[in-house]
Amino acid sequence: MIDTKNFYVWDGSAWDDLGTLAGPTGATGVAGVTGATGVGVTGATGVQGATGAGVTGVTGATGVAGVSGATGATGAGVTGATGIAGVSGVTGATGVAGVSGATGATGAGVTGATGIAGVSGATGATGAGVTGATGATGVAGVSGATGATGAGVTGATGVGADGATGATGATGAGVTGATGATGVGTGGATGATGATGAGVTGATGATGVGTAGVTGATGATGAGVTGATGATGATVTIGTSATDVLSIGAVTAGEITADDAAADKLVFWDDSASKLTYLEQGTGLTIDDTTIYTNDVIVVACSDETTAITSGTAKVTFRAPYAATFTSVRASLTAVSSNELQVDIKKNGTTVFSTTLRIDANELTSVTAATAPVFSANPTVFASDDAITIDVVQVGTAAKGLKVYMYLRRT
Repeated sequence: MIDTKNFYVWDGSAWDDLGTLAGPTGATGVAGVTGATGVGVTGATGVQGATGAGVTGVTGATGVAGVSGATGATGAGVTGATGIAGVSGVTGATGVAGVSGATGATGAGVTGATGIAGVSGATGATGAGVTGATGATGVAGVSGATGATGAGVTGATGVGADGATGATGATGAGVTGATGATGVGTGGATGATGATGAGVTGATGATGVGTAGVTGATGATGAGVTGATGATGATVTIGTSATDVLSIGAVTAGEITADDAAADKLVFWDDSASKLTYLEQGTGLTIDDTTIYTNDVIVVACSDETTAITSGTAKVTFRAPYAATFTSVRASLTAVSSNELQVDIKKNGTTVFSTTLRIDANELTSVTAATAPVFSANPTVFASDDAITIDVVQVGTAAKGLKVYMYLRRT
């Protein structure tokens, strides 16, 4: 930092103020003797030449005055880095010079003798003060363009257009040293050159926004030849031998689809009618997804027709003749019971029910029972040769002729 008329020294970490420095004023030199005036005769004055007749050109417009740089503070600090000079404006074209007037004749008088030179006074001693650092140069103002000089006989000075103002250079970031006072005493030793200022480079200016180029015209459409239309395909129809199971366009136009039979059915060739049709499902057959099953019923007599039935386990035991799945079950009597009759069926010693098979009091069949049987597993399956037993869990008096009907689907 530079303060006015003070001398600062950088000690490696800070500026030290050494105060104001000024050398002593030097002694005034002795005045020289004035020489004698010459005695020569003055020559006659020559005839004055004719004044030139050229028309004075119009004065060019004065360029815009540049801004004066600020005066650096006086002081003895280290000389700061000089700021970058601004770009000079473009110089206007020089006009054509006017015709000069004729020069008058030179006078012929004798030149008088030169007087004796006076003795030069002694040079004062150079002051010994330390030369202060030169202050930083102020930012240069933009030079105005010089107007063109007029042509012809002192033609009019051209009124040149002002040159474009050059961009002002970025100011250096070094510390500006104050201008030291001029010493008047004896010459002192020249101070060491100050360190070069570490000026920060200015940021790059923003990129200019250019105008987008005009989009080129769309190219002409290619003139390729359209290929010939292919021959029309033959029309597809469903023959009378397949109309029972197939249709055209029932869902999507032109598409062959199968008719919905509204149930699982088989399509087969009926040779007597010479056509495809659906096979009707006969008694004893079940179609489940893509498999055909045969349905069976096993009727088991659990008592004779004349003896009253009593409760007990394993009234009947037998082996499953094939693998099968229970589909339903029922029971019947030839003589009614005075109380509800309950029957249990076990597979390998485990019941197949969560609710047992029942015949209500004074009824002959389980079909009319208030509580229907419920299998514990769905489906309930038997493997071939599984042991099956039938128990009478509960019975009233006088019940006779118990039969159990097991409806199975062979697997």
